[in-house]
Amino acid sequence: WCGPCKTMGPILDNVKKKVGDNGTILKIDVDKNKKLASELNISGVPTLIIYKNGKQIWRQSGVVDANTLQQKMKSAQ
Repeated sequence: WCGPCKTMGPILDNVKKKVGDNGTILKIDVDKNKKLASELNISGVPTLIIYKNGKQIWRQSGVVDANTLQQKMKSAQ
C-alpha cells in the first residue's frame, strides 16, 4: 500500500531475475504478519534484510536501487 513498497516491487523482481537460484527474495505484508514484523523490529516499510546461514548480515529501510541490492546479495554469498 505504501509508495516506496510499490517502488520496490519491480526492483525486487529485477534483482531476482539477476541472482536466480543464488538467492531467495521474500515479500512479507507487515500488516498481515504483525507478530513477525515485531519480532524483526520492523518499524518502517519497506525494510530489506539479507540473511546468510540464518544470520542477519545487512538491513536497510527505504527504497534501495537494484544495483546496490544485487551487490549486497552477491557479497553475502
